[in-house]
Amino acid sequence: MWRSQRPASRSISLRRNRNALPGDLYCKKLKGVRQRESNDIYGAAAPRSPLLTALVAGAIIALVAANVYLYIQIDHLQTDLAKLDQSVKTGLTNLRDASSVNTAAQQRHLETLKEELEAARTSLHDQARTMSAQAKAEATARAEQLARQIEAEQAKVQQQVSSEISDVKQSATAPIPRLPMSPPMSVT
Repeated sequence: MWRSQRPASRSISLRRNRNALPGDLYCKKLKGVRQRESNDIYGAAAPRSPLLTALVAGAIIALVAANVYLYIQIDHLQTDLAKLDQSVKTGLTNLRDASSVNTAAQQRHLETLKEELEAARTSLHDQARTMSAQAKAEATARAEQLARQIEAEQAKVQQQVSSEISDVKQSATAPIPRLPMSPPMSVT
C-alpha cells in the first residue's frame, strides 16, 4: 500500500526483480518509503468476500456433480445401447431363422404343387388319349352302323328296282289283250 503522501525529496528507483514474473514491479524501500507489490500497481487490493469464495466453491462442486451425473447417464446409455444392439442382433437372427424355415416350407409346397401339376397333366393326357381312342371307337362304330344302314337301304332300293324291273319285264312279255276294233270312221 502507498502512503497517502510521499516526501518529494526522496527518489524511488524502479527495478525489475529477477525472480519475479514479467509485469511484476517492486520498489526498493528507501528511507521510510514502503515497497510496492505487483497487485498494488493500480491501487489497493480489494478484500475477498467469503460469499464469492462460497459461490465459486459451489459452482465447482456443481460442475463436478454435473460431470458425475453425465458420466452416470453416459454409462446407462452405453448399457442400454449394448442391450438394444444385442436385442437387434437376436431379432435379426430370429428373423433369418424364421425366413429360412418359411422359405423351406414354401419350397416344399412349390415342389408339391409342381408334382401335382405334372400328375394332373399326365392324367389329362391319358384321359385325352383314352377319350380319343374312345371317340375313335365310337366314330368307327357309328361309321360301321351307317355303312350297314346304307347297305340295307341299297339292298332295299336294289330289291325295289329289281322287283320293278321284273314287273316291267313281265308286263312286257305278257300278251297284250286285243281290243275290239271299231269300224273306221268316215270323214265326211
